[in-house]
Order: sequence, then structure tokens, then C-alpha cells
Amino acid sequence: MPIIGSRGAGSAGAFGGIGGGAKINDPVAFHYLVIAGGGGGAGGTPGLSDNSGGGGAGGMLSSYPSGSTVTLEGGGSYTMTVGTGGPQSPLGPVSQGNDSVFAAGEPVAVPATGGGGGQPYTGSPTQSNPGGSGGGGGGGDPASSVNPGGNGVGGQGNPGGRGNNDGAGQGGGGGGGGKGGSGGDGNPGPPNSPSINGNGVGGSGGANSITGSSVTYAGGGGGGANGGNPSRPFTGGSGGGGNGTGPGVSTAGTDGKGGGGGAGGSPGGSGIIVLRAPACAVFTVSPGCNTIATDPGGDQIATFNVTGTLKI
Repeated sequence: MPIIGSRGAGSAGAFGGIGGGAKINDPVAFHYLVIAGGGGGAGGTPGLSDNSGGGGAGGMLSSYPSGSTVTLEGGGSYTMTVGTGGPQSPLGPVSQGNDSVFAAGEPVAVPATGGGGGQPYTGSPTQSNPGGSGGGGGGGDPASSVNPGGNGVGGQGNPGGRGNNDGAGQGGGGGGGGKGGSGGDGNPGPPNSPSINGNGVGGSGGANSITGSSVTYAGGGGGGANGGNPSRPFTGGSGGGGNGTGPGVSTAGTDGKGGGGGAGGSPGGSGIIVLRAPACAVFTVSPGCNTIATDPGGDQIATFNVTGTLKI
């Protein structure tokens, strides 16, 4: 069944569409929040993998509270694809998160792009190794300042931070980009310098209240801890970004928020799809780990934690 249109909506709960007495197979107007999987934080050369880029946050798109709703035809069955996070990236290519798509396969769809993977440390000061591009861009390789962060997809996230190096073996990986801000640049300062922790941090996420309360999503992963100091992490961005530090100590992006993985080889977090519909709307979701709840104002909140089906 096709998507039959979209329209603007007013304040929360005021869809201006389907009135009381809605029946099975009536069309339903949905507000949406679509977040893709976060990019994986990079590893790198053994013993130096803490000096790599953080993963970018998954792309974030939302119509709530003041954007246009999407109306789905009654009697239809619609696929909701929830992107998983990019796996840890030891020495290989950057590890991008997977896309999330509201109403996948329909004539009109809302796709969010997976976060870009952080770039592993290569040790080559002349090679251009940018972070991966995605919803939020991944952090750059710290082997040289010629290694920028990856680009963010327009409107979905921000660029990753640049890698940097002092030419004497000290390098900091760039932080992954988030929905609310770019990843921090790596700082080639000396080991244990207090200034290090202010650089290479993950980009901040973005807040949304489609569930009825404000939640921050899509934070970028932190870049690698400079100078082989795994006890001093580069903080991940608000909204589920993982901390970047030495191998085995970095943290993953948060599932359900699309956070980027921290440098040191941690995976990105899975995305999420949240739909908001009038109280009178008639629809179901599956499988069982996807849910429908009721907002205090009466609207219905459908949450897709995994890929599933919406039936109207």
C-alpha cells in the first residue's frame, strides 16, 4: 500500500486529521523519529589503537513536534527497518552503521543514514585517511593533520573531528560527529597533558520529546586517548556516544540511541524508530519487542527497537 500524503501538524496531540470514531483500515497520520545505527570506533596498529578516530552518530530525522506528519493508508502493512550499529573496526576499513528507514520499500520513505566509522591509525603521516562519512562523520586518523573527519549527511548529523599528530609519535584521533555538534579535533599534545581531554571528544547529540519526555539521541564517539594513555578517555557525545580510549577499555555507542562507538575498537549503537499517532488510531506493531504505549496526553507512541512491521 502506498503512503497517501503528508500534512502539517500543530501542537502535541493535535494532529488535525482523523477524528473520533476512527475505524479499522482508516488512514493514520504519524509523527516520526528515525535514527540510524552509529558508526564503529576504530582500532589501529597494535599498541597504538587508542590513537584512532571515534565513530559518527547515526543520522537523526524527526517531524516532531512541528514538522509534517506522514499519512499511511489503512489496510496496509509497512516495514520499519532499524539499523544496527557498525561493528568494531580493528585494522580494516572504516565501519559504518546501518541505515534506518520508516516505511521501507514504500513510494515515499524516511531514511536515516548510518554513522560514519572512525579511521584506524595507520602511522603514515602523508596518507590522507579521513573518517567515514555518514549520518554523523567518523573521526580522522591521527597519523597526520591531513586526515579530516568524515562528512555528515545534510540535516542528519555533523562532521567528525580531524586527526592530529606532533610528528614525534603523539597523536589524537578525531571524535565522531553527532546530531547536535561536530566531533572535536585530536590534540597532539604530550602524554598526560590536561589539555588532551578537551580535544577529540564526540559531537553532542540532539534532544527530542516525541515519547512524551525529552531524550537526547545520536551522540558521536570519542576519539583515541593521546599518547598511549588508556586511562584518560576522550568523552563520547551526549546522546549515547561511547568513550574513546585504549583497546579493551573504550565503550560502545548506546543501543536505541544510535551513538557512535568509542575509538579503541568499540561498536556503534543500534538505531530506533518512534512513531506518534492520535489516540483513536487503529494499528499494531510486531514483533513483540516493539511496543505501543500511551502518552499522558492520549496520543499513542509506537517504538520499534528492531526491524518490524506496522499494520493499519
